[in-house]
Amino acid sequence: MTWLRLLPALALGVAVGLASVFHHAAGWGRLALAVAVPAALVAAAPGRAPRVGFALGWAVTVLAAVFGTDEGDLLVVADAKGWILLVSALLLVIVALATIPVRRGSPS
Repeated sequence: MTWLRLLPALALGVAVGLASVFHHAAGWGRLALAVAVPAALVAAAPGRAPRVGFALGWAVTVLAAVFGTDEGDLLVVADAKGWILLVSALLLVIVALATIPVRRGSPS
């Protein structure tokens, strides 16, 4: 049951991550993604799997674009805009992990 909740959130994270990478250099793109990424994290179904799946899908996509390829191709340049995107990927994972609901009571 957890996998059925994890995979759609992971796919949504990858899709939003691609949009983040392709539009991070534009002013409107940064503004739209500053609203869309946290909103998608909040809109993810409550629970561990959807939040972490979305955050990891987004962060891994951004990191893959930051590292580039062996040929030297890259999508994110090491300037202020690129660093903001990279730091926001780290912050999103931290926020997703910090906001996981805690189960109270005895484990069953």
